[in-house]
Amino acid sequence: MDLNLGQVYGEQRRRIIDLVRSLPQADLLVRLPTCPDWTVRDVVGHMTGLMADVRADNLGGLGTSAWTQAQVDAYADRSLEEVLAAWAEVAAPAEADAAEVMGGASTRLVSDAFSHEHDIRGAVDRPGGRSGTAMRVAVELQLEALRGRLSEAGLPALTLRCDDGKTFRAGTGEPGATVRFPTAWEMLRAVTARRSRAQLVGYSWAGPAEDYVPAFFRFAPPEQDIVE
Repeated sequence: MDLNLGQVYGEQRRRIIDLVRSLPQADLLVRLPTCPDWTVRDVVGHMTGLMADVRADNLGGLGTSAWTQAQVDAYADRSLEEVLAAWAEVAAPAEADAAEVMGGASTRLVSDAFSHEHDIRGAVDRPGGRSGTAMRVAVELQLEALRGRLSEAGLPALTLRCDDGKTFRAGTGEPGATVRFPTAWEMLRAVTARRSRAQLVGYSWAGPAEDYVPAFFRFAPPEQDIVE
């Protein structure tokens, strides 16, 4: 993908900052249905700590709960404005030269920020931002991750059709199933485990949904339906 990923990340970061600054204090303490161990305030700390860890090459335990919780804990005692300032400071070199500073982590950081923006929006009922370059980056990355999980499960490709006119394919060879979503944004939220197992089964499937649904979850699925 021939993009200035540093610029894309910077735009995403500033949009999240504008969002959280607009929230009343009580909303900062709301827990995220999609990340129930974290509040809105916590997930901002995670994104700040994630960039700091990537910058410091502190990747031991990458993606584990302990690793991400340490990012939250590192900023837990700071004010929101202090965390936002720290995020801007640690992100500045990466936003200026993503290839040099972030390397292959660039797309993951963009995708992570996009996912967490909508975790916040869903938690405080502030929908918006359901398109754009960051979303395209996230879709490409997450479908590639889904392809890997399908391959590990020994499943043929999956076609993902969206009623807003977009069609995607994850995997190789002839598709073994097709699933329909209302929008590409809804498809992305499903692929990033932001929908319950019941919601996934409830989409319109042609083919064995029960075979494919487990591959949508890198982590445990939400216990409750997620409505955003």
